Amino acid sequence: MWNWVYRNSGNEVPAADAEWIIAQLQERPSLGPDEDEPSLEDEASEARERPHLRLQARLLQLGRAMNLDTYVARNDRGSVYEGNRLGDLASVEALPVGLPEAVRRRVELVDVIWLRRNEYVAMFEIEATTDIFKGLLRMADLITLLPNLVVPLFIVAPEERRGAIFEQITRPVFSMGLQRPLDEACRFIAFESFEADVQAHGDRIGLFDPQRYLEMVSEGAPDAS
Repeated sequence: MWNWVYRNSGNEVPAADAEWIIAQLQERPSLGPDEDEPSLEDEASEARERPHLRLQARLLQLGRAMNLDTYVARNDRGSVYEGNRLGDLASVEALPVGLPEAVRRRVELVDVIWLRRNEYVAMFEIEATTDIFKGLLRMADLITLLPNLVVPLFIVAPEERRGAIFEQITRPVFSMGLQRPLDEACRFIAFESFEADVQAHGDRIGLFDPQRYLEMVSEGAPDAS
């Protein structure tokens, strides 16, 4: 966390943000420098898994309906939702070549990715009941590690979490030193309105342009330009 802030900026982190970061990190399990994020089995209960897996399945199915390639996080491929293995709902098992290995390991953990052949169309982090900090930190990592790869980023979460997500996404700590401030690069999609919209459009949804559709169902932070 500290690396990407100080590597990219000479500005001092505001005291309130520094205290918040420390509190968040103290609540999270310690990871070694080469360790991946914890697996679902280590960090999640069944109550958390169900909405998370449901939204992963919805996004994978929607991407395929729009004739896109779809990728699911490598640690979720074996997870099953309503009898369907997420790895089977995804249309590709590997990301396009060209990413440095350290970067690839992190990108492979993004919940859902839409691609058009070798082009990244969108990346989604789903936050059902877990700490919002985890998803936002991964988004900030992606912006820092892939400064020349401009990909729309989305946090997908319940409607009730909108305020908390926008409160955190607009913190100076998530914009200082980043080529693209997080509140401009990342948009919010509410579970409820997204699922209702997909159901309302039915099979016709495959006719939508993916970028325009995501713009329609998502919203940016209030202060984002």
